[in-house]
Amino acid sequence: MKTILLLSCILIHPLFVDAQEKVTSYLYNLDSIGTADNALYTVSATPAENGYDVVLHRKKEKTLFAQGRSLDLQGLDKVGQWEFHFVDGGLQSKGSYDGQGLLTGEWKNYSVTGELFSEGQYVDGKKEGEWKWYFKNGTASSVEQFEQDEMKSYKFFDERGKKQRKSKYWTEASFKGGMEGLYQWLSDNIEYPEMARNLGIQGKVHIQFVVEPNGEISNAFVKKKVSKSLDKAALDIIKKMPNWSPGYSHNQAVRSYFTLPVSFKIPNQRQY
Repeated sequence: MKTILLLSCILIHPLFVDAQEKVTSYLYNLDSIGTADNALYTVSATPAENGYDVVLHRKKEKTLFAQGRSLDLQGLDKVGQWEFHFVDGGLQSKGSYDGQGLLTGEWKNYSVTGELFSEGQYVDGKKEGEWKWYFKNGTASSVEQFEQDEMKSYKFFDERGKKQRKSKYWTEASFKGGMEGLYQWLSDNIEYPEMARNLGIQGKVHIQFVVEPNGEISNAFVKKKVSKSLDKAALDIIKKMPNWSPGYSHNQAVRSYFTLPVSFKIPNQRQY
């Protein structure tokens, strides 16, 4: 009998210690488990009552992404209150999950500059009842009624709180003149680097950029490279673009993200 009790203590003790340790794992994206080599997120989980306290960091930027309670080590089965953060650490959104991956109860979303952007209720992962979107000054830009994620009615307001008859619920940002005008402008203004042309270098450089609420172009960078000279030429011309017509969401101008291929092609030469 003494021998059995002694063995029980020896077996139980390591499990107790492991249960208190922080566990690190990786997510390829927010829906699937990854490895240290391919992960976008690093996950730290500490045992807590009825689950784990989970913190997710962006692996590349090493910044806080999200934190809350989960039923699993990777934060896939979220439950209770969660917070999500922008790359700079600012609060992006907060609200609750039901333990089955569905949003529930009140959620609030914030702009990159910290103002309340929208708020409303979720039921079984779907918008329900009244939702509000706000201008930066705190005035509602849009008040909308939802049933099971479907908008049934809306009211739009200007920044002084006056109701609007005509408004823009959702409009994508666009170049003035459309895509045809955009590519014509690029064709008229881009310069093919002479050395790249002489060496027969050609291809499509993909540039990602932001159209700001005032239409200005910002945060442009090369997403898909071809060569140093072509990459620079493509990036320079995107930065020189005239202002776009901004995108609209819920009756207010918003930041819009685009990726645009800029082509460099030498006539009568095959492109690989």
